[in-house]
Amino acid sequence: MRQHRRPLVRSCLVITLTALIAACGAAPFPGFPALPAGIASTPVVLPTITPRYPVTDQPTLIRGTYRYTNDFVFDYYRQNAAALVDMTGFVLRDEEWELPVESQVLGVFLVDSSAQSAQYEIALPAIPRGESHDFDPDDGDDLGVQIFATSWWPNLAGDPFARGLDETSGWPSYAASVRTDVERDDEVIGGRLVVWAVDDAQQFPAGFGADGLLFTADDPLQPLQPGYTVVDLDQQPFALVRDAVATIDLYEPSDVAIKDLSDESYSAAFRAMFEQLRREYAFNGIAGKEPDWDALWAELEPRVAAAERDGDAGAFGAALTDFVFAFNDGHVSIDGTNADDDSFYGGFGFAVQQADDGQFVVTHVIADGPAERAGVQRGAILEAIDDRPVVEVRDATPLRFGPVSLELSRRLEQARLMLRSAEGTQRRFRFSGAGPDDVTLRAEWEVDSYLATMRFPEETALPVEYELRDSGIGYIRFNSNYDDLYLLVTVFERALSIFSDEGVETVIFDLRANYGGQPLGMASLLIDEPITIGQDEYFSDATGQFEPEGLPDVLEPADQTYAFDQMILLVDQGCYSACEYEAYALSLVPGMVVMGHHPTAGTYGEVARGQFSMPAGISLGFPTGRTVAPDGSVVLEGVGVVPTRRVPLDAATLLSDGDPVLEAAEAFALGE
Repeated sequence: MRQHRRPLVRSCLVITLTALIAACGAAPFPGFPALPAGIASTPVVLPTITPRYPVTDQPTLIRGTYRYTNDFVFDYYRQNAAALVDMTGFVLRDEEWELPVESQVLGVFLVDSSAQSAQYEIALPAIPRGESHDFDPDDGDDLGVQIFATSWWPNLAGDPFARGLDETSGWPSYAASVRTDVERDDEVIGGRLVVWAVDDAQQFPAGFGADGLLFTADDPLQPLQPGYTVVDLDQQPFALVRDAVATIDLYEPSDVAIKDLSDESYSAAFRAMFEQLRREYAFNGIAGKEPDWDALWAELEPRVAAAERDGDAGAFGAALTDFVFAFNDGHVSIDGTNADDDSFYGGFGFAVQQADDGQFVVTHVIADGPAERAGVQRGAILEAIDDRPVVEVRDATPLRFGPVSLELSRRLEQARLMLRSAEGTQRRFRFSGAGPDDVTLRAEWEVDSYLATMRFPEETALPVEYELRDSGIGYIRFNSNYDDLYLLVTVFERALSIFSDEGVETVIFDLRANYGGQPLGMASLLIDEPITIGQDEYFSDATGQFEPEGLPDVLEPADQTYAFDQMILLVDQGCYSACEYEAYALSLVPGMVVMGHHPTAGTYGEVARGQFSMPAGISLGFPTGRTVAPDGSVVLEGVGVVPTRRVPLDAATLLSDGDPVLEAAEAFALGE
């Protein structure tokens, strides 16, 4: 699970956002000017860099502030710190450069979520242990300059340092003291650095040079005083700061910041959002995913203009809602329209699910609800609603809470929504099989029947739970990928370790009802060879098309891996977004068997860069990043992780009081 400090975020429902730090594993960047002779990057052995005379006029403490608009990261990470981070990876333009643990200096990082800000402080060590870089090729055998940025430094696994499962490569670009250009492979374009010189004979760039790139041959040089200096890259020439307590603020990348259009007019905000998405929507050019932009504009622009003219926030919200539902993408979301009505909250006290033979089986009857009082029984077959065939009613039922990525997801949600009505509404239902044939029911305020066919983890559940079942099979359940990632990784690794020590031969990984968060690549603990997930792509303003960004996503084997004779992965439609990344990676582990009634949700894209704050208190979210497999296909979106051994939907499984998918997995593992 080697990590690169760049947020590539996957969404979780409407308000939580999925992939913050992507796994890395490819080649150094091509195309950068070669470092001139004499600019060397060599590990420094501590005894050789003792200062040649005492230094007192220098920074000893770094303090700063981080202000953010997009708060997704603090939903995931509970162990926050600040760090002095060696920038050798950037000097070399090598995203695979692994950050040595010896060079990492940690400090306090305190988050105030109510103010959407954080304060940090780092005490500088007397002698840092980064790598040295010699920018003066004519001064002979020189120890050079150590170069650092300051950055937010959350802990994902193990001890507070970035190593092991939390190994880090590259250089920081999120909540860091440097500003970077995502269009140019995170090239540093401003901000502040902390440098350390062993004596007064060291040189450091005074500007970006004619090529506009830092640490290349044409950089003008200036002398450094010995010890620490803060270098301000936003001044020309670069300013050198020697304050004892230096202020260095951290930056939220502009591409990740929420696009705040709330002070614009309805028309101006809609136009700005529409034009950006027309360029940057993640699945432009993908059949069945890209909307008809011209038709959408022709339909919605006049409605938005009319809403602006009339000062009608409700009409504006309705136009934006229709815009959202024009996408076949479960990551597209809208919030704050206040367009709710009572037509959802009335239910008839029963739920149905469609069996493989096409019949709609009554699987749940709510105690003391209208259906139970009328004698409706589990196992009955719903044939018609208000004298219309059930399939016809279902297919005509509109979605309510947002679009979906799979046609299967649409049908399943429509089957739930077709049994919703305003409280007091009477509807006629015709059944066959058990119970009465024909009943008229009046809707009552209840939502239990709507929720009955969904799975949810217990509110008190840990992000990962495990047990050794009576069958001798190990069972690990992933309840979420957003609730305390450190705890998730720790418990998962502990489960594997215990099962290995106990000689467990079969392990079942249950990823059902996991609604996403942060992709972690936990499969790295189960592999001996790297697994290629794909290449992230984003729209480039420079080229006018989608381009690869960062390194290919390759899961490398962890330092400690585990092997089991049999491994089974359980999936369902409730495995969404970042959960699908975990499921996809696990499905690629040699020998893994995937089981379930249905594939995962098929909803996978990076959404942090597509968050909009609109007038009238409305927020919208769209994916702007996609992952492409080595064969050129889009990873997961519109497909999901499909069971290789499907569990049928029939009367036995639909009416089971247990967990038929888990039971089927155990039976398969035991050869029954």
